[in-house]
Formats: sequence, C-alpha cells, structure tokens
Amino acid sequence: WHHSKRLLVDRLLQPAPGQRVLDVGCGSGVISGFLAERGAEVLGVDGNPTAVAFARATYGSERCRFEQGYLDELQLEPNSFDKAVCLE
Repeated sequence: WHHSKRLLVDRLLQPAPGQRVLDVGCGSGVISGFLAERGAEVLGVDGNPTAVAFARATYGSERCRFEQGYLDELQLEPNSFDKAVCLE
C-alpha cells in the first residue's frame, strides 16, 4: 500500500530538491519521509499526537519536520509552500 502511494506521489506531485511541501494529515509520516528523501523540505501536519510522535521519531530530519495540530490552527506564512499533499 505505501509503495503504491509513493509511486502515485512521485508521478503526480513530482517532488524536487529544494521544494517546500506541506503534507496535510501526514499520519505516521511515511509520505513526508518519502518527499524528504526526494530532496523536498517537508512539513507534515496531523491532529493525532501519537502519530506525530511516531513520525518525528521515524522520519524527522533537517528536511522533514512535523507539527501536531490542525492546519487552520497553525500559524503558517502565506505562500510558504510550493506544493501540498493530502492523501488520507
């Protein structure tokens, strides 16, 4: 299942080094981590604190960070992302 999502994201989103990508509803961080592997700078956002803790421990890096909360509650600067993904 995760492999299929990665193929879909790679084909449709075409992540590239240096792009800023927002992963809304990132869950455990699988896709955020994949995007960071492709060189993107990723912010994963999810309302589930357990999922965010797992994502931070498993995929957190200089290029991949995670915030717990709901998108409309976060103080994000306008136009601060090149692309956004929301898969689940």
